[in-house]
Amino acid sequence: SHLNLGILYKKKGAFEKAIESYQTTLAINPYHKEAHYNIALLYEQMGEFRLAMNHYQQFIKLSSESHPELVLRVQRHMNRLIQTGKVH
Repeated sequence: SHLNLGILYKKKGAFEKAIESYQTTLAINPYHKEAHYNIALLYEQMGEFRLAMNHYQQFIKLSSESHPELVLRVQRHMNRLIQTGKVH
């Protein structure tokens, strides 16, 4: 699967290829929660905070009922990013 390929690329430090794999996953299924979460983490690691926030928001929309504790953690994390001025 493209998601697993993205995870492998990320582990190897091939961030651009990882993003391509995650984007392919989302092109096939725009409702793929794990792909949104993983690409958000990667964008954040790369300093692309606005892109990360967009994907965190998508993850929250798709996961609020199935993963409420993780959603709460992601919301807190997003608030910290805003409070530290990384996202305006």
